[in-house]
Amino acid sequence: MNKCMKRYLILLFLFLNNIVLSQDSKYLSLYLVDKIDIGSSFEITDNQVGDIIKKNLQSQGFNFSDTETKYFISVSFGWKYKRSTELEIDNFKGNIIDKSSPEKIIAQFSISKVRDLEKDISFLLKS
Repeated sequence: MNKCMKRYLILLFLFLNNIVLSQDSKYLSLYLVDKIDIGSSFEITDNQVGDIIKKNLQSQGFNFSDTETKYFISVSFGWKYKRSTELEIDNFKGNIIDKSSPEKIIAQFSISKVRDLEKDISFLLKS
């Protein structure tokens, strides 16, 4: 195989790899701005999405407490109609805020086009 053919194969591989990756993560964004001390305690918004995130993080050893928390996870979500009468969560986004410096956002995340809320949150937390 000559050099030119190898280059084309590598470019084709990278192009196809990029298409596959963009299809899997086209609805996920995650921006980590600063380090997060996993050993510190967290507090989270009390809503349907926040409860699922909290449950998943607790199963991974994260500490959630009502007193003396270092981080606050703020989560909001949007709805869409499924069929004509059912509402379901379509997207959500959130910020992880360092409470010692409230204007300091440590991380941001969002998912749009939610298909299965539990699976999408698990996917986000593994990312």
